[in-house]
Amino acid sequence: MRKLILFGLLIFMGKMTLAQRIEPAKLKGEWKLVQADMVDQVRSSLAYRQAMGEQREAMEYKIKRLLENTFYHFQDGDSLHYTDLKEGAIVQQHANFTLDQDTLLIKKSSKIKKAKIVELTAARLVIVPIVEGKETMGKMVFEKVRP
Repeated sequence: MRKLILFGLLIFMGKMTLAQRIEPAKLKGEWKLVQADMVDQVRSSLAYRQAMGEQREAMEYKIKRLLENTFYHFQDGDSLHYTDLKEGAIVQQHANFTLDQDTLLIKKSSKIKKAKIVELTAARLVIVPIVEGKETMGKMVFEKVRP
């Protein structure tokens, strides 16, 4: 029983430590998306598995474009430049960001997107989008490409 309580306390303290350590300065730099659970979900879907020839190639092309062209560039202060795919086109976007403990808030006009920061090191950022107040099932893994 004592070991179970100690284990629970260590997990709780680890989560608190992550929340307390995240500062905007740690996000500074350019991050490239290298893995996304949503891609794995598409590839394991029935539609993907049953797709033939050109259909499968078109799906892979979209996945490749997403992974090759998704960047988040956190700058000094609260400025964020990022790329987005809109109707197949790569679009440069600008927003402001803030941190609320382990939650990243991206503010563009009156819209606010949220993501929980699961991991943040000098080389790796892992976030989980929050939609309608709930964490989604998919992680997004970024690697730092420029400080």
